[in-house]
Amino acid sequence: MFGREARLPADVIHGRSSPSSNPIQVNQYALDLRLHLESAYQQVQERMGLQHQRQKALYDRAAHGRPDDMGLSSKTYCGSF
Repeated sequence: MFGREARLPADVIHGRSSPSSNPIQVNQYALDLRLHLESAYQQVQERMGLQHQRQKALYDRAAHGRPDDMGLSSKTYCGSF
């Protein structure tokens, strides 16, 4: 904007760092990013597995009833003949 970069509120609070003050090697950045993404992927896979088991248990309970409830209605309902 008019030959200079716009200042953001975060720049005012924390100060602005110039690109030359902390050069990051591209290879190191790529390696760090890859490790971070692999870690995030593993966490997501673990949580998805846990959620899958939970949802299956809830579905099975709703569709078939609890295992300890099997036959409960036939035991309590004797009816008068």
